[in-house]
Amino acid sequence: MQDIDLITRKLGISLNAMQNEAKEAILHATGDVVILSPTGSGKTLAYLLPLVRLLDDSSDDLQAVVVVPGRELAMQSASVLKNLASG
Repeated sequence: MQDIDLITRKLGISLNAMQNEAKEAILHATGDVVILSPTGSGKTLAYLLPLVRLLDDSSDDLQAVVVVPGRELAMQSASVLKNLASG
């Protein structure tokens, strides 16, 4: 379980309003969360940061599945996740 504030400080970024709202929705959701926001607004980071927070980095079990509509977005998501350096 990673601390979102620690990750954002390490990256030298601050979350925008949409990202903060998405973070809270994902962390407290009991069902699906849908994020609708314009291109370039930071949706990838908005869903990956809370996802990283919810994962148990000491477990090798499958804990999450992220489905994206194309290869380009999958590669972008993988790159952002790697850049988070969250374990």
